[in-house]
Amino acid sequence: MLLIHDIGEINIGDKMVFEIENPKGRKEIELDAVTRIFEKLPSNLSDELIELCKEFEYGETKESLLANAIDRVMPVLLNFEDEGQSCKNNNIDFDRVMNSIAKPIKIGLPNFWSYLEPRLREPRELRYYGGNRVFHEN
Repeated sequence: MLLIHDIGEINIGDKMVFEIENPKGRKEIELDAVTRIFEKLPSNLSDELIELCKEFEYGETKESLLANAIDRVMPVLLNFEDEGQSCKNNNIDFDRVMNSIAKPIKIGLPNFWSYLEPRLREPRELRYYGGNRVFHEN
């Protein structure tokens, strides 16, 4: 599901989840891209792959909730690894990161969120973001 979902991002250009201004519009564009690509395949395979993408985007099944959580965890771990360079270079603040990742990770990987969330707030990690560094949970 994660790999199939990324095909739309590859086609239209990948953006960090933290950069996306209009996630709903972005999802529609990605679904249009995968539909255009997969329609070239035999219909049974095309339908199956398009449904996987929709399942990921709608996030209503256990599998899609897990996939969405994993998709959100990866950029955070990469940000830790590069000491925040991508967030600092793009002026992505802590609030924006947390608002993008907290809910999907809490739902899809609750035990991992219990591990990750305090680490995101550590002073060392807080240096890894641009701009505002205070998170207000919605």
